[in-house]
Amino acid sequence: MNFKQFYTGRVIGFVVVVAVALGVFAVWKPQSSAPTVSTTTQVDKTALAQLQTDLRSITPHFIDASKANGQMLTPEEQKTKDDVVALFTARMPDNKDYYSGLWLDALGRRYILVSQPSAGSSFDEIIDSQTGNVTPISAERAYYLASDGRDIALYIGTQAIYTYTLDQADVVLVPGSQLSGNDTYHSGTSDFQLAPEQTHTKNSIIISIFDSSQIVQNPDASPNAMQTMSKRVREVTLSF
Repeated sequence: MNFKQFYTGRVIGFVVVVAVALGVFAVWKPQSSAPTVSTTTQVDKTALAQLQTDLRSITPHFIDASKANGQMLTPEEQKTKDDVVALFTARMPDNKDYYSGLWLDALGRRYILVSQPSAGSSFDEIIDSQTGNVTPISAERAYYLASDGRDIALYIGTQAIYTYTLDQADVVLVPGSQLSGNDTYHSGTSDFQLAPEQTHTKNSIIISIFDSSQIVQNPDASPNAMQTMSKRVREVTLSF
């Protein structure tokens, strides 16, 4: 199962670049869908029109997101990526090389899911090809389940879990996944990245919930691991 890791604490330099280019980048909204970024007045109309034209012939689908050996794109997918890079570059020309490093995760007739590069990791965004608006997805761990037979992406945040399906404007909260108070999906075995303890299929996830106010010894600690962790309080099974 393809997955990649998201960092809550972004390297400031990259955050600033994205914030200026796209209008906003918030480290995951407190457990709800990130606000849509309005960039209509800044959009290069030519680049946006080209993107709209090229998407008309696309059959919505997910793209290999393993990012293991570079992303192999079809000519149509590569053309769409070039359109997206041109759109972002029109807003901030000095960052063309940065935007060229983005990954396509899913293509729809209107909405595109991409991963923007960041220091040591990446973060996902939904692009509206009709308006040019960009919606950041605030999660720290993502699993792309197309290789398992389902066109869906699963996102785990510190207190909520979301899914994204093809050609949708935003992510959807997994029923029963919203936590509150000190409850978290973060095991606390890392200073800065989400460390969930979970197993998932294409339809469900079994995941541990921790109490961040209670610190205990990490039974699996190694010389390179955190010696303490948040206390595990329960385990839940969620369907999506």
